[in-house]
Amino acid sequence: MPYGGATLIADTSVWSNIRKKAAPQTARQEVREAVLGGQLRSSPLVALELTWGARNAKEAQEKTKATAAVLTGARELRVTQDIVDKALVALGQMVGWSPDPDKAPVVDALIAATAQANGIGVLHYNKDFDRISPLLGGYQSVWVAPRGSIQ
Repeated sequence: MPYGGATLIADTSVWSNIRKKAAPQTARQEVREAVLGGQLRSSPLVALELTWGARNAKEAQEKTKATAAVLTGARELRVTQDIVDKALVALGQMVGWSPDPDKAPVVDALIAATAQANGIGVLHYNKDFDRISPLLGGYQSVWVAPRGSIQ
Protein backbone atom coordinates (compact mmCIF):
# COMPACT_ATOMS: atom_id res chain seq x y z
CA MET A 1 0.00 0.00 0.00
CA PRO A 2 1.29 3.46 -0.84
CA TYR A 3 2.00 6.07 1.82
CA GLY A 4 2.59 3.36 4.40
CA GLY A 5 -1.10 2.46 4.26
CA ALA A 6 -2.07 5.79 5.82
CA THR A 7 -5.49 7.34 5.33
CA LEU A 8 -5.05 10.81 3.84
CA ILE A 9 -7.18 13.69 2.68
CA ALA A 10 -6.10 14.49 -0.88
CA ASP A 11 -5.66 18.21 -1.40
CA THR A 12 -6.54 20.00 -4.63
CA SER A 13 -2.82 20.24 -5.41
CA VAL A 14 -2.72 16.45 -5.84
CA TRP A 15 -5.46 16.40 -8.47
CA SER A 16 -4.19 19.47 -10.32
CA ASN A 17 -0.56 18.30 -10.47
CA ILE A 18 -0.72 14.52 -10.84
CA ARG A 19 -2.14 14.82 -14.37
CA LYS A 20 0.70 17.01 -15.60
CA LYS A 21 3.21 15.44 -17.99
CA ALA A 22 6.03 16.23 -15.56
CA ALA A 23 4.43 14.22 -12.74
CA PRO A 24 6.59 11.18 -11.95
CA GLN A 25 5.03 7.90 -13.07
CA THR A 26 5.61 6.45 -9.59
CA ALA A 27 3.55 9.27 -8.07
CA ARG A 28 0.71 8.61 -10.51
CA GLN A 29 0.79 4.91 -9.66
CA GLU A 30 0.76 5.57 -5.91
CA VAL A 31 -2.27 7.87 -6.22
CA ARG A 32 -4.05 5.29 -8.35
CA GLU A 33 -3.34 2.55 -5.78
CA ALA A 34 -4.43 4.79 -2.90
CA VAL A 35 -7.71 5.58 -4.67
CA LEU A 36 -8.39 1.91 -5.40
CA GLY A 37 -7.37 0.94 -1.85
CA GLY A 38 -9.77 3.42 -0.26
CA GLN A 39 -7.00 5.38 1.47
CA LEU A 40 -7.98 8.81 0.19
CA ARG A 41 -10.58 11.16 1.61
CA SER A 42 -11.99 14.33 0.12
CA SER A 43 -13.46 17.62 1.23
CA PRO A 44 -16.15 19.87 -0.20
CA LEU A 45 -13.39 22.48 -0.27
CA VAL A 46 -11.43 20.40 -2.78
CA ALA A 47 -14.50 20.10 -4.99
CA LEU A 48 -14.97 23.88 -4.83
CA GLU A 49 -11.35 24.55 -5.75
CA LEU A 50 -11.42 22.08 -8.62
CA THR A 51 -14.52 23.68 -10.15
CA TRP A 52 -13.45 27.28 -9.49
CA GLY A 53 -12.34 29.45 -12.40
CA ALA A 54 -14.77 28.40 -15.10
CA ARG A 55 -15.20 31.16 -17.67
CA ASN A 56 -18.62 30.13 -18.92
CA ALA A 57 -21.49 27.70 -18.27
CA LYS A 58 -20.10 24.98 -20.55
CA GLU A 59 -16.69 25.08 -18.88
CA ALA A 60 -18.34 25.06 -15.44
CA GLN A 61 -20.30 21.95 -16.40
CA GLU A 62 -17.16 20.26 -17.73
CA LYS A 63 -15.21 21.11 -14.57
CA THR A 64 -18.02 19.85 -12.38
CA LYS A 65 -18.18 16.58 -14.32
CA ALA A 66 -14.38 16.15 -14.21
CA THR A 67 -14.35 16.89 -10.48
CA ALA A 68 -17.06 14.31 -9.81
CA ALA A 69 -15.03 11.73 -11.73
CA VAL A 70 -11.86 12.51 -9.78
CA LEU A 71 -13.54 12.42 -6.37
CA THR A 72 -15.81 9.42 -6.96
CA GLY A 73 -15.24 6.83 -4.28
CA ALA A 74 -13.37 9.13 -1.90
CA ARG A 75 -15.35 9.58 1.30
CA GLU A 76 -16.02 13.28 1.85
CA LEU A 77 -15.19 14.67 5.29
CA ARG A 78 -17.40 17.33 6.83
CA VAL A 79 -16.15 20.80 7.68
CA THR A 80 -17.50 21.62 11.13
CA GLN A 81 -17.41 24.80 13.21
CA ASP A 82 -14.67 23.23 15.36
CA ILE A 83 -12.56 22.74 12.22
CA VAL A 84 -13.17 26.34 11.14
CA ASP A 85 -12.15 27.53 14.63
CA LYS A 86 -8.91 25.51 14.51
CA ALA A 87 -8.09 26.87 11.06
CA LEU A 88 -8.70 30.44 12.24
CA VAL A 89 -6.29 29.97 15.15
CA ALA A 90 -3.61 28.55 12.83
CA LEU A 91 -4.06 31.37 10.31
CA GLY A 92 -3.86 33.92 13.13
CA GLN A 93 -0.51 32.46 14.16
CA MET A 94 0.75 32.77 10.56
CA VAL A 95 0.07 36.50 10.22
CA GLY A 96 3.25 38.28 9.19
CA TRP A 97 5.18 35.10 8.31
CA SER A 98 7.68 35.19 5.48
CA PRO A 99 8.11 34.54 2.59
CA ASP A 100 4.41 35.05 1.81
CA PRO A 101 3.14 37.35 4.55
CA ASP A 102 0.19 38.57 2.50
CA LYS A 103 -1.03 35.12 1.52
CA ALA A 104 -3.22 33.35 4.03
CA PRO A 105 -3.85 29.81 2.76
CA VAL A 106 -7.46 29.75 3.94
CA VAL A 107 -8.59 26.61 2.13
CA ASP A 108 -5.32 24.84 2.98
CA ALA A 109 -5.79 25.68 6.65
CA LEU A 110 -9.34 24.31 6.54
CA ILE A 111 -8.22 21.10 4.80
CA ALA A 112 -5.36 20.71 7.29
CA ALA A 113 -7.68 21.27 10.24
CA THR A 114 -10.09 18.72 8.76
CA ALA A 115 -7.29 16.16 8.55
CA GLN A 116 -6.14 16.88 12.09
CA ALA A 117 -9.68 16.65 13.48
CA ASN A 118 -10.16 13.27 11.79
CA GLY A 119 -6.79 11.88 12.86
CA ILE A 120 -5.50 11.49 9.32
CA GLY A 121 -2.80 13.08 7.17
CA VAL A 122 -2.80 15.31 4.10
CA LEU A 123 -1.56 14.22 0.68
CA HIS A 124 -0.47 17.34 -1.22
CA TYR A 125 1.95 19.14 -3.51
CA ASN A 126 1.99 22.39 -1.55
CA LYS A 127 4.51 23.69 1.01
CA ASP A 128 1.78 25.33 3.09
CA PHE A 129 0.75 21.99 4.58
CA ASP A 130 4.22 21.56 6.08
CA ARG A 131 3.98 25.08 7.53
CA ILE A 132 0.48 24.63 8.99
CA SER A 133 1.03 21.20 10.58
CA PRO A 134 2.87 22.32 13.73
CA LEU A 135 0.30 25.06 14.33
CA LEU A 136 -2.48 22.47 14.49
CA GLY A 137 -0.63 20.07 16.76
CA GLY A 138 0.66 18.01 13.89
CA TYR A 139 -0.67 15.66 11.25
CA GLN A 140 1.11 13.55 8.66
CA SER A 141 2.10 15.82 5.78
CA VAL A 142 2.82 13.71 2.67
CA TRP A 143 4.10 15.07 -0.64
CA VAL A 144 2.51 13.33 -3.63
CA ALA A 145 5.82 13.81 -5.46
CA PRO A 146 9.14 15.33 -4.40
CA ARG A 147 8.91 19.09 -4.01
CA GLY A 148 9.92 20.83 -7.24
CA SER A 149 9.59 17.70 -9.39
CA ILE A 150 6.37 18.80 -11.14
CA GLN A 151 6.44 21.97 -13.22
